[in-house]
Amino acid sequence: MRGETPIRERVRQRGYPMSAEERARLRQGLHKRGLSIRGFAARAGVHPATLSAILAGQSDPSPQTLTRLAGAWKDIRPHAATTQLLRDLETASP
Repeated sequence: MRGETPIRERVRQRGYPMSAEERARLRQGLHKRGLSIRGFAARAGVHPATLSAILAGQSDPSPQTLTRLAGAWKDIRPHAATTQLLRDLETASP
């Protein structure tokens, strides 16, 4: 898209580049709260295989998937705002 920053363009085309640390923190958070991949994926409205691939580092979440995951996480942990995830997205290096 015209006028997008390089990171926005990369994310739009290939997904948000989650680090291994971010993936581990999400997995630990699910475990800590007693949530299965299937249960959290259903809550977020994504396919369990998609979430599993993201957590395994086999794929990066699209902006839509990232928004869904953040929304579901916010429902579980109200103090973790979607805006913070989106801020992190803006400041991520390409």
